[in-house]
Parts: sequence; C-alpha cells; structure tokens
Amino acid sequence: MTCLELRTPTADQLDAIVSAAAGRPAVVTRWDAEPVPYESGSPATGTLARVSGMTADGRSWSVFLKVLQHPRHWRLLDRVPDQVRAVSSAIFLGVPN
Repeated sequence: MTCLELRTPTADQLDAIVSAAAGRPAVVTRWDAEPVPYESGSPATGTLARVSGMTADGRSWSVFLKVLQHPRHWRLLDRVPDQVRAVSSAIFLGVPN
C-alpha cells in the first residue's frame, strides 16, 4: 500500500487531527502526504507517511501517519513458518485466519 492508496480524509477529520496535534483549534487550508522511506519489519505496518500543510492562520503543521494492516498482507509473510503465521493472524484480529 502506498500513500496514494489511502482514503482521503474529510476536511472535518483533518481539522480534528491537526487540532489535536497542535493542542488548539485549527482549520487546514493545504496539505500533502509523502511516503516515508522505511523498511518496516513489523507485519502490522502497512504504510508510513509524513502528512503536512498549513492552517487558515498561516501556521505550518506536520504529523506522522502509520497505517496498520492485517499481518496476512505483509510482504515478508512467506518467510514466516505456517504455524507461526496462522497463530499471529488469529491473535491480530482475535479470530481464526
């Protein structure tokens, strides 16, 4: 998964995220997302990105985004023994694979 495949947040959702990160009310007027070049060894990490932009009052902001995924989507899953793969998938969602 890449940043381009992420669902675009609504204006209200983005305002709420930036407000929480800034510790004050914020209205986002511009934003962009860039993938973070990092090879995660975690089966639950789908994408890492830096999301940044400007608010209506001219302040810049930046947050780090980590998108979680089910371990069965991990690109290195074929290196994990079958038994371990089945158990970890069940633990992740609390249900059998």
